[in-house]
Amino acid sequence: MTAESGGAIRASAKILVAGGRAADASTLVRSVSEIQGLPDDLDGALTWDFGRVNVDGALRLYLFALPEVDRFGFAWDQFLEGALGAVVLVDPERLSAAFSIVDFFESRDLPFVVVLAQRGGRPSVSARAVRSALDLDPDIAVVTAEFTAEAATKKVLLELLDVVLYRAAATG
Repeated sequence: MTAESGGAIRASAKILVAGGRAADASTLVRSVSEIQGLPDDLDGALTWDFGRVNVDGALRLYLFALPEVDRFGFAWDQFLEGALGAVVLVDPERLSAAFSIVDFFESRDLPFVVVLAQRGGRPSVSARAVRSALDLDPDIAVVTAEFTAEAATKKVLLELLDVVLYRAAATG
């Protein structure tokens, strides 16, 4: 992934980022976006909910941090239209917040990866425990990342692209 386009963008894709209140999907988008989000003086409702990143100058990813499912779940199907995949952020202190998010993407058959938020060291639960608690299929990737760092966020996005490509190859 590069901040500068080395050539013409040949494709673009929409990626959704969702998590519970403490997981902070906007932070992940902000950590890697090449464009500035919305100003902070909009009552927090829309702050940093959209971003863009170029992948090797050939692919442009548009990132959408979804609003909280508890309050705005009715609008999630609108965001889903045209999405290539999703990133589900899991706060280890609030695993239960991820249940409805995982259910949403599974029921719509959208490829996704689960990211176990790591803040200032090791997460308080293992990726294996998260997989078990969320009853994830074996092909769902669970990664640990401190997504406030650009490099970690890029790894998460590349993991999602791998999942999407693998799924596309497997289904023909």
